[in-house]
Amino acid sequence: MLILINSFRLLAYLSPITLLLTPNPGIFILSMLLISIVWIFTNKNFQFDLDKSDLFLISSFIFYFLIQLVYFFWFDSNLRELDTPSRFIMVLPIFLMAKKVLLNFNFFKYSLVIATFLGGIFGIYQYLIANTNIQGFIDQGTFALVLSIFTSFTFYQAIISKDIRKKIIYLLVVIIGSASIIFSGIRQVWIIYLLVNFVILISQNQISKKRAITFTLLFLVIVYNFFPNIKIEFHSLINNWVEYMDEKRFNTSVAERGEIYKANILIIQEYPFGIGENNFSKYKNKLISENKINKEIINNNNMHSEIFASLVEQGVFGLISFILVVLIPYLFFKKNYNNNEAALFGMIFISHFMLFAIASGIFDYQVSTLIYTYLTVIIYPFSGSLTNVRS
Repeated sequence: MLILINSFRLLAYLSPITLLLTPNPGIFILSMLLISIVWIFTNKNFQFDLDKSDLFLISSFIFYFLIQLVYFFWFDSNLRELDTPSRFIMVLPIFLMAKKVLLNFNFFKYSLVIATFLGGIFGIYQYLIANTNIQGFIDQGTFALVLSIFTSFTFYQAIISKDIRKKIIYLLVVIIGSASIIFSGIRQVWIIYLLVNFVILISQNQISKKRAITFTLLFLVIVYNFFPNIKIEFHSLINNWVEYMDEKRFNTSVAERGEIYKANILIIQEYPFGIGENNFSKYKNKLISENKINKEIINNNNMHSEIFASLVEQGVFGLISFILVVLIPYLFFKKNYNNNEAALFGMIFISHFMLFAIASGIFDYQVSTLIYTYLTVIIYPFSGSLTNVRS
């Protein structure tokens, strides 16, 4: 029994590194799942001691899966469509064991910083030396998003640290992580990273709003002038947007997103209760044949938004289920924000996912879904054994 507990703790503490820097984070989380199941069923004294907040979280995860299950039968979908939403159920035994096993957030925190450093170095290596996209061992968007979460938390550590040596180390790690994020080329992550860290600057009362704005603008000027890809992306974004609004060009990423969003809205208006999984292409192509959207997006079936995807596929019930699985944990972390660092990390990572959901389908992919559900259930139980945020 002690071997199971110690193995679980070790995997929990190493999870930031393994999530960001292993080819298949699912294998690592599956190991934790198996340990949890064995521990629960072999522990004769195990009891479900769940408080109201625990029940809210579990209920939101189950509700999300049930909505997916109902629409699976309603539209006679392929069984593979349940694979990704099943991650919301799969992590629950991990949550139940984490509630019982005493975990120390300090070990998890230092693992976050190490993961930020290693992830930043590896990303810079991929971009400057290997001449490939920065994507770690997973995919470009998920890697950039998770690295942004970890770097933002390290930035917070740099702000509050009173030890000058630690502060310098944290800032160096932040610089490395930030460079990798910028080189990644994921525009949504750049914006989210700036927004979250701007809020961190203001919320910690370490700097005035005026200075925070000045610091942010200075950061933007430095990035704009020293990172050529940012300057190119910025000018391209502006030019493509102008061309799209003037209806002169529809084969850019900006135009594609604009037309996809237009298709999403038209489908939602006609089918408020959803059209099911993998049916977007059929309804989008119908809109193209009716000349309601441009034919340039004929081969683009990515809805580019988890919010739109939920509404298009499962209608109002899908949107409600999505809101619950991000809002309930966020409110829990916000409530405990003044008591512990884990709650602040929870707010940072949930904020990243919520903002990323506006322009990307975070639950369309197994790896991003698994990372979200795992981080949520592993951070929840840390609330009883944490370092005070203000210390």
